[in-house]
Amino acid sequence: MKVYILQVHTGYEHHTAQRLQQLSRSIITDTCRVVLHSLDRELRIRARGQRRLVRKPLYPGYIFLESDCPTDNLLQLIQQVPSAVRFLQANSDITPVRPQEETMLRRLMQFGQVIPRSRVVLQPKQRIQVIQGPLQGLEGIIERVDRRRERVRVRLVMSNKPFSFDIGIEVVQPHTTDSAVAAGSGEQA
Repeated sequence: MKVYILQVHTGYEHHTAQRLQQLSRSIITDTCRVVLHSLDRELRIRARGQRRLVRKPLYPGYIFLESDCPTDNLLQLIQQVPSAVRFLQANSDITPVRPQEETMLRRLMQFGQVIPRSRVVLQPKQRIQVIQGPLQGLEGIIERVDRRRERVRVRLVMSNKPFSFDIGIEVVQPHTTDSAVAAGSGEQA
């Protein structure tokens, strides 16, 4: 199945995805399927001195449509939902995302609807090592680290347009070697 990017009214990502999923049942056949993804990210925010986890859209104003239907059927489908604006590049030229973009999206989609925070170790000179989570092995796409807000800025190119978004991180202390820990505990005894 090919992956397409659909622009929707900001704030209506989940509503639009649900509505399109309901309507898509009318065009689904044995050879034509539609799956919609509205990805969220988990961020830690601070409000009134309290820290809490919130869910926010990964790409505000965009959802991902996975389908093997003809593009005419897809265009007919989105025209029935007022909050669905257009396909990227344009409705007249509905093109799926490129293979390398699709690989990145599928990597993010494997975590489900909510992309969890990545566990990272911050090293000297603003270097970052992701030890667990969706950004593991993708340190090269991280633009900026905001240690205080516990998030990183990631830059991807989708349909020839650069997209930047923040993903939450959990900063952990680097592990020391077992011998150093044993030596340290032996001195105190």
